[in-house]
Amino acid sequence: MKKIMISSLLIFSLVGCQSNTSSEFDTSKLVKIEMSDVTEEQQKNIPITYEANSLEDGLKALPFEVKLPNSLPIKDTEFQPPVINDMKHGGEELMTEFQAASQDGKESILISVFNKEVNLNDEGTREVDINNEIKGYYGNNSLSFNKGNVSYTISFLNKELTEEERLIELTKIAEQMI
Repeated sequence: MKKIMISSLLIFSLVGCQSNTSSEFDTSKLVKIEMSDVTEEQQKNIPITYEANSLEDGLKALPFEVKLPNSLPIKDTEFQPPVINDMKHGGEELMTEFQAASQDGKESILISVFNKEVNLNDEGTREVDINNEIKGYYGNNSLSFNKGNVSYTISFLNKELTEEERLIELTKIAEQMI
């Protein structure tokens, strides 16, 4: 009995590690979006776009970890399956978009994730402390920050919020992702 339990734990540990340690972009459960109005030459210069069938499939396909927020400021909504853009066709540079919207379409959140660190201090943004370790940059209804070698931009559209209220909500979302 003891050997069976140890074997089961060992197998469980190995399976758990396999899904988290993959450094390869896995397109096996993604749907490639074909662009019929684009020539072969043009296709070489634009990202390959994939859609996931589920949020879970999209997250598992990525060769890096993305922690999405558990709580959103939009009631009764959840993230849709992501769109993943393979920027250079080799799976090394990926830009992934996660979106959630209210039933009436008046509010929406878009989280864009890029698996490389980006200079976020653009003109027209203001620096914001997300926590003691990470600073973000706010501007244009969006909060951007780098965590490790991954860049995040969270956009929140809600015309009823003031700039400060929107910044507070965006900061709450970012804190959950760190």
